[in-house]
Amino acid sequence: MKKKKTAKRKAKKIKKKSRKTVKKPVKKIHGPVMSHTIICTMKNYMETIVEKNLASQLSKRPDICRCERCRMDIMAMALNKLPSKYVVTDKGSIYARIEEMEFQINADVTREVFKAIEAVNKNKRHP
Repeated sequence: MKKKKTAKRKAKKIKKKSRKTVKKPVKKIHGPVMSHTIICTMKNYMETIVEKNLASQLSKRPDICRCERCRMDIMAMALNKLPSKYVVTDKGSIYARIEEMEFQINADVTREVFKAIEAVNKNKRHP
């Protein structure tokens, strides 16, 4: 009998201890926490390159549908085949623009956009 009672008492003591809250002093930060807020946005610069290339190719081909859905399908297909180029800062954007001038990147983008135009033209998703 004593063992059961002592076990119950111990359980009650543990419950009482767990209910107690300990108040810790809060550290105050002196001075301004943040003098200004920096908002960063991330962008796949390859989207810009593909969009420019698509506009260039569509201007030379009047037979291709230019509706929003077809243009987005073409861009999505081309972007899925190309490596992404994410930039966060203006410096990163400048670096990506310099890289865009490279012949191989332009050739790859032109090839993938052309393939996507042909695929979407054959399989339009609208009447």
